Amino acid sequence: MQLSNFGKLLICSCVLLTSAAADEPALKFLEGLRQRRYFDTALEYIDQLEGRSDLPQEVTKVLDLERGITLRAQATQMTKNRLSQGPSRH
Repeated sequence: MQLSNFGKLLICSCVLLTSAAADEPALKFLEGLRQRRYFDTALEYIDQLEGRSDLPQEVTKVLDLERGITLRAQATQMTKNRLSQGPSRH
């Protein structure tokens, strides 16, 4: 699959924004929640972060991205769980 120049720019921007904010304790905590598969808690935490006015701008810029990463990880985990259970029997 070929990525357009815009697609490459978008990916690079997301990586740079995420890496610039990655040293923030809030984002480290969020990553820890995802690693432990506490996806609902991670999403609630993102909601809380969005309401704070004392966060660095680097963090507030990536909250939508972090929400997307969390939702995707949650969906991936749910799919893996369903596949490991095998076909359902009725």
